[in-house]
Parts: sequence; structure tokens; C-alpha cells
Amino acid sequence: MRKILLVLAGEASFLYADKGYRITDSNYGPSFGGGGDVTLSGEVLDLRFWLDRDRLFLDFSERRDKKSIGE
Repeated sequence: MRKILLVLAGEASFLYADKGYRITDSNYGPSFGGGGDVTLSGEVLDLRFWLDRDRLFLDFSERRDKKSIGE
């Protein structure tokens, strides 16, 4: 989980600082050294950052909930 948060705070900070994405979900599991995932939602896409054995992945999908961010 720490690795995901470091990426979001560093290289991916433009997603929330400039593009309006917000953290809408997160999960943590202690297995395999602490895996987890964080979902950011924007106007059109959901971005899910997740770890598998210390490798960071990104899944993206069309936003299911079409309500405006922040409501």
C-alpha cells in the first residue's frame, strides 16, 4: 500500500491536482508483505492502482456512477 501512496503523492499527483480525480475507495491486505489497492474517480474514468508481489498495476474503466465528484 505504501508504494501506491508514494506514486500517487509523487509521479501521479497531477491526477488530483490538475485533473480533478479523487480517492473513492481503498483496500489493504497484509498478505505477501502488504498488498492493496486505491481507486481514483474522475468525471469519465475510474483508475484502480493495485499491487501484486511488489509490482504496481493500473486498471481503468468507464465510471459506473455518473454523479459529479464531490456530491
